[in-house]
Amino acid sequence: GCEATFVNRTDKPQTVRPSLHVGDQQVAFDEITIEPLRSVSINKQFLIDQPKLWTPETPHLYEATIQIHGEQQKMDEFSTTFGIRKIDYDKNGFFLNGSNYLLKGVCEHQDFAGVGVALNKDIVAFKLLKLKEMGVNAYRSAHHFASKDLLDCCDRLGIIVMNENRILETSPWRLRD
Repeated sequence: GCEATFVNRTDKPQTVRPSLHVGDQQVAFDEITIEPLRSVSINKQFLIDQPKLWTPETPHLYEATIQIHGEQQKMDEFSTTFGIRKIDYDKNGFFLNGSNYLLKGVCEHQDFAGVGVALNKDIVAFKLLKLKEMGVNAYRSAHHFASKDLLDCCDRLGIIVMNENRILETSPWRLRD
């Protein structure tokens, strides 16, 4: 399914028609009216017939794009990628898409020589490609939150991620993280 929140930052009600595009498929939403300075969340279920499953060996990703149309024009657009897979873990091990799967992982800190933790997407991709060449198919973000760039690169390159939250505190913002 798809969940989206639409925000009206104007001082007038806005009526919009969202639509979702996944590959060749288009999913229509009902028209919605958003009151001034308010938001509306919607959830829409849809099916992908015979989906291509994501694995480290074949990291197939779908692109989902939500478009928001107003009375006479497209007002906004947002895209994201996602993979479809089934994960199970029990006393017999880790299962990916119904098959027992051997994780070959690393515990990796986010730093890199010369730049510390100021990593750009190219450095992240370089590190992950080197790990993948070594046979790695799983990554634990040791003692740091995985960045969006790291998660995107792992999805694209076919690396399973354990996104660790290692900071032990209970402030409201940390609990949300």
